[in-house]
Amino acid sequence: MATDADEQRPAINRAHRHTAEPLDRGGVVEARESGHYIMFSEPEVIIAGITRILRSVPDAAGDSPPPQ
Repeated sequence: MATDADEQRPAINRAHRHTAEPLDRGGVVEARESGHYIMFSEPEVIIAGITRILRSVPDAAGDSPPPQ
């Protein structure tokens, strides 16, 4: 039986994409196996996102970020 949250999920996902789309570095990463507490069910998704952000920032010496 579908819950209200299941029925609302597509609209919520569209809203997230709409918010992230205009941002230069915006994006949506789907955690398909998670509910609300992604940090517990799919911590690797969080770690990968943080790592991607850190790699995109020049280091303190002014060097360019490493290629990805």
